[in-house]
Amino acid sequence: MSTRKTKLAKLMNIAMIIIGTFILAVSVEFFILPYRILSGGVAGIAVAMEPLLHINTTLLANCLTVGLFIVGGLFLGRTFMMNTILSSLCYPLFTTMLEKYVGVVPITIHPMLASFYAG
Repeated sequence: MSTRKTKLAKLMNIAMIIIGTFILAVSVEFFILPYRILSGGVAGIAVAMEPLLHINTTLLANCLTVGLFIVGGLFLGRTFMMNTILSSLCYPLFTTMLEKYVGVVPITIHPMLASFYAG
């Protein structure tokens, strides 16, 4: 593959990560937060483990995130780490911008529909 095609492929990958992160932020701001839906992932694991370990949920979630990031970097390589850093920087930026300029506005009336739409 030529250098130009390689650079274009990398730029497309970066653009897709940014677009995907924005879609995730929209989903969280319009479907998950207005109805306080527990969406799973590291946060869900931390909430489930908190009664067993008696550790602050935020601290537990942060420790799990850092641990998974390190393991992912070791097993999946530098590209994974760079893509994860990009997404991790864009996500709070997008959620903050949406909350500030649009607000946390429910799109649907029924919480069950919101959970389906949120993914």
